[in-house]
Amino acid sequence: MSAFALLDARRMSRVLFVVVLLTLAYSGAAHADTWSTGRMITYLQAEWAGEGMGPMGTTASTLLTNDFNTVYAASAGEVTVGPMSGGYTLSFDSAGAVESYLPASGAIGPLDASLLDPTTSASGSFGGDVVALTLDVNFSSAGFLHGTAPYAFGNLVIAGIPAQFPQFPALSGVDGLTVSQFLGQLDTLLGGGSLSSGYTIADLDPIAIQIENSFTDGAPSDFAQDALVPPTTTAPVPEPSSALLLGAGLLGLMGRAYRRKRLV
Repeated sequence: MSAFALLDARRMSRVLFVVVLLTLAYSGAAHADTWSTGRMITYLQAEWAGEGMGPMGTTASTLLTNDFNTVYAASAGEVTVGPMSGGYTLSFDSAGAVESYLPASGAIGPLDASLLDPTTSASGSFGGDVVALTLDVNFSSAGFLHGTAPYAFGNLVIAGIPAQFPQFPALSGVDGLTVSQFLGQLDTLLGGGSLSSGYTIADLDPIAIQIENSFTDGAPSDFAQDALVPPTTTAPVPEPSSALLLGAGLLGLMGRAYRRKRLV
């Protein structure tokens, strides 16, 4: 082998070595946990009602009391859950009214009437789950509850692998929805409507509870790590196969350059 050929062979070996390292690095990144403590914050029904402590000792109830009117200023100081039209709703015109309703209990189901400042409803605990998730989304969007992440909770995307969550068979049907879009489906069901997917309250409420509990007091749950991803604002990390294709392309180009040099 000539000195030139030996030099080019060494260069190609180095490139291949770098490709292997990149493949291993990308493989680790693709399976690393997405969330660290404090990136996002959510609260459960009971915490919004005054139970449990949040970041720096501030309870969710205090946050609700202090900032309710600011968050819902555009809706005349009222939060409403349920469909925008064509169904029943629950409305609350003060933080105290929300706290009196939460945590809701009873068999899950749709509403049978529109109610203002109820303490109970026909929706049972499902109504409370929708209210709590609505507060999580709205307070995050208003800048009071998003932790250190640069995006709002409602913009997170559901991207769970159904095989990892056999207890949630409906997960595949909501894959790709944002948390806010998923909440819209809950609103429809709460108001007595139906979904084109055919999913019911019994199908989606377990997922709603997991999302509501995904970042309790800033601590990411297993569900958050495996089924919620940030909004797509940057290029995704290449998968190992992409790195290998890139490396193969580089090696191919080097091979062509080597052959051309030999023919000169």
